[in-house]
Amino acid sequence: MKKKILLLMGIFSLGILRAQVGINTQSPIGIFHIDPKGDTNISGSVGAGDDVIIDKLGNIGAGALPRSDVKVNLTDGGTSANVKSVFQLQDGNEGIGKVLISDASGNATWKEYIDFGLTIGKFGAGVYFCADAGVTNATYGIVPRSNNNAVKTTGEITLGKGLWWVRCSMYIAAAASVDASKQVWVRTTLADDSSFSTSVTMSNQMTKDLLSNHSLASSMIWCSGSGGVVQGSFIVDNRSMAGTSKKYYLLVGWIDDFNTPAAAAVTIFRSGLASSGENSLFAYRIEE
Repeated sequence: MKKKILLLMGIFSLGILRAQVGINTQSPIGIFHIDPKGDTNISGSVGAGDDVIIDKLGNIGAGALPRSDVKVNLTDGGTSANVKSVFQLQDGNEGIGKVLISDASGNATWKEYIDFGLTIGKFGAGVYFCADAGVTNATYGIVPRSNNNAVKTTGEITLGKGLWWVRCSMYIAAAASVDASKQVWVRTTLADDSSFSTSVTMSNQMTKDLLSNHSLASSMIWCSGSGGVVQGSFIVDNRSMAGTSKKYYLLVGWIDDFNTPAAAAVTIFRSGLASSGENSLFAYRIEE
């Protein structure tokens, strides 16, 4: 008797293991099939738009048949002209324009969209300057300044929070000079409203957001005519700032003159002119 009972239990167990569960359907397509309207045909080609189906591989179809290339297939019959939402996550971070972001473990939440594209700065009317901090020239609007002090070039760029690669190219012309055969070493950097001051040197005028080994762009410039172009890049990390964005100013100064007699002291330069085709200031966000 016990053997017969065990045999019957085994037969029923096999039946259960091989069974398909269908709710409101007599012909379940997968291991588990819910057909709310009860209108899906045997192949699933008709009526599956309201169904939930799990196949033997664990693939899920909601409003559609399960697919082997995705674990969950969601559809609600929407088109580009008639978009229908098939997914909604309300975790408290949802909002207009937000995107779904995951951490390293795959935990997802909504966050503000971060543009990792190009941000372009601008230049204005330009500025005249001289390497000699004591030079005054009313014609060019030059006033005395601290030694090794830099001046704003009218180049500026506004950046949101992030780690940024900033690229600059700036034409510097010699507006007035007495020696066309000499060159000087000219440096540029970035400052912000909190760091810029005319009473300190250029090394102290730099924004504290600059990484120390990516804080200067420099070049040799002729002391006559079309002096030359300074090109280089900076790395800005402003992720700890209190606000959402910050304006940065392109400075020029800290000029080294190794000529005898000095050439820079009698050379007046002009830079930062918006109409100069060589001038550009742009940035790409590297990290959020």
